[in-house]
Amino acid sequence: MNNIKIYNKFNFDGYIKLLTDLNIHLDIYYNPQFLEIDARIQNGEYEIFVFKTDEFIFIYPYIKLFFREQKFKGYFDITSPYGYSGPYSTNKSVFDAGEEAFLEYISPNCITEFVRYHFLYNEKLKFSRDIVNLKNRTIVNLDLNLTWEQIWTKEFSGTNRNLTRKLEKENYAFLVTDKKEDLDCFIEMYYSTMNNVAADSFYYFDKETIRELFSSLGNKIFLAKVQKDSIVYSYSLFFISGGVATYYLSARNIEYPKVPATNFLLAKATKFFT
Repeated sequence: MNNIKIYNKFNFDGYIKLLTDLNIHLDIYYNPQFLEIDARIQNGEYEIFVFKTDEFIFIYPYIKLFFREQKFKGYFDITSPYGYSGPYSTNKSVFDAGEEAFLEYISPNCITEFVRYHFLYNEKLKFSRDIVNLKNRTIVNLDLNLTWEQIWTKEFSGTNRNLTRKLEKENYAFLVTDKKEDLDCFIEMYYSTMNNVAADSFYYFDKETIRELFSSLGNKIFLAKVQKDSIVYSYSLFFISGGVATYYLSARNIEYPKVPATNFLLAKATKFFT
């Protein structure tokens, strides 16, 4: 028996129960708390479309961006949240059936769709109806199922290995922290970093949004830093959900441009995850 369900901020508890019952663990971009925060950033509303059979499931989260003009009331575009949240499915035939059901549901009022496919879930499963799929970017993935030694020797360049060893010998420390003062320092360093590279205002994350992500996502988000003595040289904010660790936001101490602290932090974080 087929079943279609639409989840949003008013009934997301049912979605969480569904995933729990089916023992499905997904990346952070399929998390209702994350989607709610991202929807507010984009001035939209999130939905999670679920198409389920007795054996398989199709899940697709997106943000609805409604038109403000009165004459277009009820019409909207849809887009992925900031990240990679394409459709997830446990079966190719159900993926196709889910796509058909989704188009039937969304078409009457949806004008355009922009989707960023997930680098794991959509490696082979992509939309094929009424859509043009284009390569937009290349991202870097590390397989954390490998041993640290395999990743260290095969995936890291000789230059990065040398930089990491150098900072180890000089007693730089990689630390994971949940202290409020570190979050505040990260936010200030992040803004300093963005200002230093003259980033467009579009790319800045609001300070309160960063704080809300940190407070809402619990053990699915963490902050790491590189420190020596009393000086912090870099921070990075990571997500971890569904067996996927995501390098999300980063900041460096611009007063020490010659210290390769971010290289060191990423190497140590990778080891931390394996």
